[in-house]
Amino acid sequence: MAKRYLVWTGTTDGDVNTATNYTNNGAASGGVPIAGDELTFDHRAENNVSAALSTLAAVKLDKIIIAQSFLKEIGDADEYMEVQALVIEIGVDTAKTSPAGSPRIKLDIDQADTDACDISIHNSCSSSSDTDVPPIQLLTTHSGTDSTTVVLNVHKGQVGIAVSDPAESATLLSLNVGYKRLKDSDAHVRLGPQVTIANITKTGGEVIQECAATTVKNYAGSLETRGSGTITTLTVAGGTVTPNSTGTITTLNADGGSTDFTRSTEPRTVTTTYRRAAGRIKYDEAVMTFTNDIDTSGPVEISPA
Repeated sequence: MAKRYLVWTGTTDGDVNTATNYTNNGAASGGVPIAGDELTFDHRAENNVSAALSTLAAVKLDKIIIAQSFLKEIGDADEYMEVQALVIEIGVDTAKTSPAGSPRIKLDIDQADTDACDISIHNSCSSSSDTDVPPIQLLTTHSGTDSTTVVLNVHKGQVGIAVSDPAESATLLSLNVGYKRLKDSDAHVRLGPQVTIANITKTGGEVIQECAATTVKNYAGSLETRGSGTITTLTVAGGTVTPNSTGTITTLNADGGSTDFTRSTEPRTVTTTYRRAAGRIKYDEAVMTFTNDIDTSGPVEISPA
């Protein structure tokens, strides 16, 4: 069967399982999505996506596009829409205007077997329908037997991963956070305490990390850790990193920017520290333990905080 290009119109109601809520290549009554389809949500939507939200849980879509011109909502305060897709694009729009975007996009993404899943966030609404959480809320579940290969790229917008409820969890291989125009503030990402992630790389934006991670690299923008998650290797090459988590940092590479331990009075430990000439470290020795002597790789200037 040839690949189908479906568009959610929501003409009939908000039910994912209603065939007349979709068009196929412009034809009415496109039918509910099936494996291999490409599904788009954009300005043509007449209703929120609000019922039968688990319908697509076992349907492996080729691609999901949620345009910035989509102004309705996906999911509700208590429920996510469950999906499988190889590629997910959110907030993309080629129009000359600047649509506001959806105030609620809640996706529970299941990666099955060995399939890669590439998620890109290009923009979001500036306000959320839900209190204290971003307009884009994601869960990622890996149900395959192999390692997860879910990669999340955030260029701009407000995104939360497993932040709507303390019991929520998510699994990612990598998070890459950058920017489109404003290096320090285009992207805002929050990772909840039950997120399992290997790699975080930042070339801009703001990240609040409440979970553990294997490798974290900050080249620009700001990153704050909270809670008790550990980090195996933290590299600060630029920007500002505020490690407030009580979890141990095994190796800290302070290559540039600022690593500021003074924003919390909680006891914390760094096992091995390497400070390069351009790296700045601020800490209070009353609450910080550096297990091994700091390797400064050059002269050190001591000055007031």
